[in-house]
Amino acid sequence: MKNPSNPDLVGSYDTPGRVWSVFVQDSLAYVADRGSGLLIINVSDPTNPDSIGGYYGESEAIDVFLQDTLAYVTDHHAGVQIVNVSDPTNPVLVGGHDTPGNSMGVFVDGEYVYVADRYSLMIFHTPYGSDVKEIEEDGIVPTDFALYQNYPNPFNPATNIEFVLSKSGRVKIEIFNILGQKVRTLVDQHLKAGHKLVDWDGKNDLGKEVSSGIYFYRIKTSEFSQTKKMVLLR
Repeated sequence: MKNPSNPDLVGSYDTPGRVWSVFVQDSLAYVADRGSGLLIINVSDPTNPDSIGGYYGESEAIDVFLQDTLAYVTDHHAGVQIVNVSDPTNPVLVGGHDTPGNSMGVFVDGEYVYVADRYSLMIFHTPYGSDVKEIEEDGIVPTDFALYQNYPNPFNPATNIEFVLSKSGRVKIEIFNILGQKVRTLVDQHLKAGHKLVDWDGKNDLGKEVSSGIYFYRIKTSEFSQTKKMVLLR
């Protein structure tokens, strides 16, 4: 935008209901549409947005927040709903909680979901907050960050990635192809210190299998960054 005081309209998408909020990640717009629920719109070409999927279980969608492959949607009358969007063409409800008031805004940090419920702030702890597994080490607190070589490697169709955090904080783990293009965000959340494990199923952010080849996985925190190579053989 060359002139923020005079933004140019480059595209639009007319939804069935009334758009209340939007969350954009990896060229997909997750739209809370009061009247038709959660809509998922491909905005890779902003001049020609295209709807590719949605979840219509509850239609009074007010707000949406995305973490990893889960969309947290507040519904005016049905509380907060947790929708798996790993395949954005076929979102699936995996959980939720009906709140006493009218759920409005939502924010997610790690395993905690914060919901503005008209007259109160409600905080939920949910097991859906992370696909990251803990590796027990008898209470030993690590003193250094580390990213290990994935295993198996080469792999087909899935592989494991282990990493160590010496401090709690925001962690991002992404997969890139040999051209440096991001194909998948595995982790993007706040994690506690410790020894962790996450797997990659060989699919991109759209839930499609990627082709054989060399890929790179990168971990980034506020204090640590490292990249390693892996090979997918189909």
